[in-house]
Amino acid sequence: MNFLKNIFSASTPLLRGENFAASDKGRSLQNQGCVKSNLYKKTTLLFFFIINLTLFSQAQQNENTRLKHYSIDDDHVALSGYDPMTYFANKPTPGNENIAYTYKGLTYYFVSEKSREYFKTNPEKYEPAYGGWCAYALAKKKPVKMEADPETFKIIDGKLYVFYNSFGINTIKKWNKDEPKSLTTADKNWNIILSE
Repeated sequence: MNFLKNIFSASTPLLRGENFAASDKGRSLQNQGCVKSNLYKKTTLLFFFIINLTLFSQAQQNENTRLKHYSIDDDHVALSGYDPMTYFANKPTPGNENIAYTYKGLTYYFVSEKSREYFKTNPEKYEPAYGGWCAYALAKKKPVKMEADPETFKIIDGKLYVFYNSFGINTIKKWNKDEPKSLTTADKNWNIILSE
Protein backbone atom coordinates (compact mmCIF):
# COMPACT_ATOMS: atom_id res chain seq x y z
CA MET A 1 0.00 0.00 0.00
CA ASN A 2 2.89 2.37 0.78
CA PHE A 3 4.21 1.57 -2.65
CA LEU A 4 1.05 2.93 -4.29
CA LYS A 5 1.13 6.04 -2.08
CA ASN A 6 4.67 6.74 -3.22
CA ILE A 7 3.73 6.37 -6.88
CA PHE A 8 0.82 8.76 -6.65
CA SER A 9 2.21 11.20 -4.11
CA ALA A 10 2.43 14.88 -4.80
CA SER A 11 6.18 14.63 -4.90
CA THR A 12 6.20 13.06 -8.37
CA PRO A 13 7.29 15.52 -11.07
CA LEU A 14 4.07 15.14 -13.04
CA LEU A 15 1.83 15.96 -10.11
CA ARG A 16 4.03 18.87 -9.05
CA GLY A 17 3.81 20.30 -12.58
CA GLU A 18 7.54 20.06 -13.25
CA ASN A 19 9.11 19.37 -16.61
CA PHE A 20 8.29 15.68 -16.87
CA ALA A 21 10.38 15.11 -20.00
CA ALA A 22 13.62 16.14 -18.31
CA SER A 23 12.84 14.05 -15.26
CA ASP A 24 11.78 11.13 -17.46
CA LYS A 25 15.03 11.31 -19.46
CA GLY A 26 17.05 10.96 -16.26
CA ARG A 27 14.91 8.03 -15.18
CA SER A 28 15.21 6.44 -18.61
CA LEU A 29 19.01 6.52 -18.41
CA GLN A 30 18.84 5.20 -14.87
CA ASN A 31 16.47 2.42 -15.95
CA GLN A 32 18.74 1.49 -18.85
CA GLY A 33 21.57 1.11 -16.35
CA CYS A 34 19.37 -1.10 -14.16
CA VAL A 35 18.31 -3.21 -17.14
CA LYS A 36 21.94 -3.67 -18.21
CA SER A 37 22.94 -4.52 -14.65
CA ASN A 38 20.11 -7.04 -14.28
CA LEU A 39 20.90 -8.55 -17.68
CA TYR A 40 24.56 -8.90 -16.68
CA LYS A 41 23.59 -10.58 -13.39
CA LYS A 42 21.21 -13.00 -15.12
CA THR A 43 23.79 -13.83 -17.81
CA THR A 44 26.45 -14.42 -15.17
CA LEU A 45 24.13 -16.68 -13.16
CA LEU A 46 23.19 -18.62 -16.29
CA PHE A 47 26.86 -19.02 -17.21
CA PHE A 48 27.75 -20.40 -13.75
CA PHE A 49 24.73 -22.69 -13.81
CA ILE A 50 25.82 -24.16 -17.17
CA ILE A 51 29.42 -24.58 -15.95
CA ASN A 52 28.26 -26.37 -12.79
CA LEU A 53 25.91 -28.60 -14.77
CA THR A 54 28.75 -29.49 -17.16
CA LEU A 55 31.14 -30.26 -14.30
CA PHE A 56 28.53 -32.42 -12.57
CA SER A 57 27.88 -34.29 -15.82
CA GLN A 58 31.61 -34.86 -16.35
CA ALA A 59 32.05 -36.07 -12.77
CA GLN A 60 29.14 -38.49 -13.18
CA GLN A 61 30.53 -39.68 -16.50
CA ASN A 62 33.97 -40.08 -14.92
CA GLU A 63 32.53 -42.23 -12.11
CA ASN A 64 30.53 -44.35 -14.56
CA THR A 65 33.62 -44.81 -16.74
CA ARG A 66 35.62 -45.93 -13.73
CA LEU A 67 32.97 -48.43 -12.65
CA LYS A 68 32.83 -49.80 -16.19
CA HIS A 69 36.55 -50.07 -16.92
CA TYR A 70 38.41 -50.42 -13.61
CA SER A 71 39.33 -53.71 -11.95
CA ILE A 72 36.88 -53.97 -9.04
CA ASP A 73 34.84 -56.65 -7.35
CA ASP A 74 31.04 -56.74 -7.08
CA ASP A 75 31.18 -54.31 -4.14
CA HIS A 76 33.34 -51.86 -6.16
CA VAL A 77 36.42 -52.67 -4.04
CA ALA A 78 39.65 -51.94 -5.90
CA LEU A 79 43.10 -53.55 -5.66
CA SER A 80 41.60 -56.79 -4.31
CA GLY A 81 41.17 -54.99 -0.99
CA TYR A 82 44.86 -54.14 -0.61
CA ASP A 83 45.85 -50.82 0.92
CA PRO A 84 47.30 -48.71 -1.94
CA MET A 85 49.57 -46.83 0.46
CA THR A 86 51.41 -49.99 1.56
CA TYR A 87 52.83 -50.42 -1.95
CA PHE A 88 54.81 -47.22 -1.53
CA ALA A 89 56.43 -48.75 1.57
CA ASN A 90 57.23 -51.84 -0.57
CA LYS A 91 54.93 -54.00 1.61
CA PRO A 92 51.58 -54.64 -0.10
CA THR A 93 49.12 -55.49 2.65
CA PRO A 94 45.40 -56.23 2.61
CA GLY A 95 43.41 -53.41 4.14
CA ASN A 96 40.63 -53.50 6.69
CA GLU A 97 37.10 -53.16 5.30
CA ASN A 98 36.20 -51.08 8.38
CA ILE A 99 38.78 -48.49 7.33
CA ALA A 100 37.54 -47.74 3.85
CA TYR A 101 37.34 -44.75 1.55
CA THR A 102 35.32 -44.44 -1.65
CA TYR A 103 36.79 -42.23 -4.34
CA LYS A 104 34.83 -41.60 -7.55
CA GLY A 105 32.88 -44.82 -7.16
CA LEU A 106 35.77 -47.13 -6.19
CA THR A 107 36.31 -48.28 -2.62
CA TYR A 108 39.76 -48.78 -1.13
CA TYR A 109 40.61 -50.53 2.14
CA PHE A 110 43.38 -49.34 4.44
CA VAL A 111 45.46 -50.80 7.24
CA SER A 112 45.07 -47.69 9.39
CA GLU A 113 43.29 -44.35 9.67
CA LYS A 114 46.62 -42.64 9.00
CA SER A 115 47.06 -44.55 5.75
CA ARG A 116 43.53 -43.62 4.64
CA GLU A 117 44.02 -39.94 5.48
CA TYR A 118 47.27 -39.87 3.53
CA PHE A 119 45.57 -41.44 0.50
CA LYS A 120 42.78 -38.85 0.67
CA THR A 121 45.30 -36.04 0.17
CA ASN A 122 45.86 -37.14 -3.45
CA PRO A 123 43.91 -40.26 -4.48
CA GLU A 124 44.80 -40.08 -8.17
CA LYS A 125 48.48 -40.19 -7.32
CA TYR A 126 48.14 -43.38 -5.25
CA GLU A 127 45.56 -45.31 -7.26
CA PRO A 128 47.01 -48.07 -9.45
CA ALA A 129 47.68 -47.24 -13.09
CA TYR A 130 45.33 -48.62 -15.73
CA GLY A 131 42.52 -49.10 -13.26
CA GLY A 132 44.37 -51.88 -11.47
CA TRP A 133 44.54 -54.19 -14.50
CA CYS A 134 47.75 -55.96 -15.48
CA ALA A 135 50.00 -53.30 -17.02
CA TYR A 136 51.71 -55.75 -19.35
CA ALA A 137 48.41 -57.04 -20.78
CA LEU A 138 47.49 -53.47 -21.70
CA ALA A 139 50.86 -52.98 -23.45
CA LYS A 140 50.13 -55.64 -26.06
CA LYS A 141 49.09 -54.87 -29.65
CA LYS A 142 45.67 -56.25 -28.80
CA PRO A 143 45.27 -55.08 -25.20
CA VAL A 144 43.18 -57.01 -22.71
CA LYS A 145 41.95 -56.13 -19.25
CA MET A 146 43.61 -58.96 -17.33
CA GLU A 147 43.31 -59.49 -13.59
CA ALA A 148 46.52 -58.60 -11.77
CA ASP A 149 48.13 -60.21 -8.77
CA PRO A 150 48.00 -57.53 -6.05
CA GLU A 151 51.42 -58.62 -4.78
CA THR A 152 53.20 -58.35 -8.15
CA PHE A 153 53.83 -54.66 -8.61
CA LYS A 154 56.25 -51.94 -9.53
CA ILE A 155 56.42 -48.23 -8.72
CA ILE A 156 57.44 -46.18 -11.77
CA ASP A 157 57.91 -42.43 -11.37
CA GLY A 158 55.77 -42.47 -8.24
CA LYS A 159 52.90 -44.42 -9.85
CA LEU A 160 51.75 -47.93 -8.90
CA TYR A 161 51.58 -50.62 -11.61
CA VAL A 162 50.31 -54.15 -10.93
CA PHE A 163 50.91 -57.29 -13.01
CA TYR A 164 49.48 -60.73 -13.67
CA ASN A 165 51.44 -63.50 -11.92
CA SER A 166 49.88 -66.94 -11.94
CA PHE A 167 50.37 -70.44 -13.34
CA GLY A 168 54.11 -69.78 -13.75
CA ILE A 169 53.59 -66.63 -15.83
CA ASN A 170 54.98 -63.48 -14.27
CA THR A 171 54.27 -60.63 -16.68
CA ILE A 172 56.46 -58.14 -14.82
CA LYS A 173 59.49 -59.92 -16.29
CA LYS A 174 58.17 -59.39 -19.81
CA TRP A 175 57.35 -55.76 -18.99
CA ASN A 176 60.89 -55.15 -17.73
CA LYS A 177 62.43 -56.29 -21.05
CA ASP A 178 61.27 -53.08 -22.74
CA GLU A 179 59.64 -50.92 -20.11
CA PRO A 180 59.70 -47.59 -22.00
CA LYS A 181 57.92 -49.08 -25.03
CA SER A 182 55.51 -51.04 -22.83
CA LEU A 183 54.66 -47.92 -20.84
CA THR A 184 54.00 -45.84 -23.95
CA THR A 185 51.83 -48.54 -25.55
CA ALA A 186 49.87 -49.25 -22.37
CA ASP A 187 49.20 -45.53 -21.83
CA LYS A 188 47.87 -45.21 -25.37
CA ASN A 189 45.73 -48.35 -25.11
CA TRP A 190 44.30 -47.35 -21.72
CA ASN A 191 43.21 -43.96 -23.08
CA ILE A 192 41.44 -45.72 -25.95
CA ILE A 193 39.67 -48.07 -23.53
CA LEU A 194 38.52 -45.16 -21.37
CA SER A 195 37.08 -43.37 -24.38
CA GLU A 196 34.86 -46.35 -25.33
